[in-house]
Amino acid sequence: MWSSSFTLPHRPLPHFGAAPEELLKELVAKALFNKGVRLGELGRTEGEIAVYEDLVARFGIAPQLPLRERVASALLNKGTRLGQIDRREEAIAVLDDVVSRFGSASESPLRECVARALVNKGAVLGELGRNNEALAVYDEVVGLFDTAAELPIREQVAKALFNKAGTLGQLGRLDGQIAAYDDLVAHFTQCPPLSTKGSTLANLTEARRPSHF
Repeated sequence: MWSSSFTLPHRPLPHFGAAPEELLKELVAKALFNKGVRLGELGRTEGEIAVYEDLVARFGIAPQLPLRERVASALLNKGTRLGQIDRREEAIAVLDDVVSRFGSASESPLRECVARALVNKGAVLGELGRNNEALAVYDEVVGLFDTAAELPIREQVAKALFNKAGTLGQLGRLDGQIAAYDDLVAHFTQCPPLSTKGSTLANLTEARRPSHF
């Protein structure tokens, strides 16, 4: 289960209180990001990736939060796309770049990008057969964001736990898989524990590896 390509919510650009050059930079960054998204929707993958690279080259060290959000989301989309076109080692490097740049950020949009990047890195590692590394990444997501209150970040924690369970199943670690599913349920619902673990064991062969999301 991948996290899908990231889109930023539409927000009106500031008309007052921002220096003209800051407004221009934000407009340029927004235009580049939207262009990359549209190129991806058209299947023009190489053009999409090139636009994200242009955005990062222009604004990669900008201190303003709106520009940092664009850089983070551009890198996230680039890494996600590289993984989807089987350039997996490159994808891992780009997703690691998201975490390196923004892993200590406190702003919710940047934290969401980091969580998504880690979930996608885990999925790529799984596709490469590096399952133990994938498990470590999913545990990292839970460790970093377990107490997050923001719903988009909590969704990434849920995906990490779900992917962890799927990966454990692939490795034949069935007790661990059940425990990971129980952990997900305990994190995100108030439902009492199910009394049907026997049927769960009987149906473990139906479990699938993490899918692209």
